[in-house]
Amino acid sequence: MVFIVLAALLLCGCATFEPPDPSQSLPEVVYQSSLPPWPFHTNKVSLNMTFRIHIAADGTVNKAIIETPSGSKEWDALAIAQVRKWRYSPALMNGQPAALWLRQTITLHFDEPLYMKIAELTCPQETLADSLYALLLAGASFDSLARQFSVSDSRTRGGVVGEMDVHTLPARISREVATLHGGEFTKPLKLGRQYVIYKRLANGV
Repeated sequence: MVFIVLAALLLCGCATFEPPDPSQSLPEVVYQSSLPPWPFHTNKVSLNMTFRIHIAADGTVNKAIIETPSGSKEWDALAIAQVRKWRYSPALMNGQPAALWLRQTITLHFDEPLYMKIAELTCPQETLADSLYALLLAGASFDSLARQFSVSDSRTRGGVVGEMDVHTLPARISREVATLHGGEFTKPLKLGRQYVIYKRLANGV
């Protein structure tokens, strides 16, 4: 079966689809669920689609509209339902979270999913993430550091997220995680306004 992997997100506009005000901070995707299997036979390696997405002040997706329909109403409806599960870092206007519309071009790559058992250590500041990364390189326990310092919900599990398709992560992060072997971890990676260190857990861990 052919699966779709989200490989790139390009911000192309703000609430009125004009170039964004330099004083604004546009949202960045921090979680993306997989789109449904492509309904047509294709020899293409990738395909571009354009969406209009309304992002609430808390980073959740209120509404999504496909500007370049696939040709299958059923697939379009399923894709929109998945996009509405995405989460973003909130947009900022004058320093305050703000809702806005975005026009996004999404590049779909046709590929098989890549499942790994993953743990995460999420930090609110780059300096803290760098310090924890140095401790990990020196042999500190990922589990202990995650429980003590991580700000994600997974901290109570020692950072363990569980098995996931790493292609559901933003492309630049997915590429880093996909190269990990069991027990290895990434350097701190910027995700929205936070910094995350990902670890691939060995089988059975």
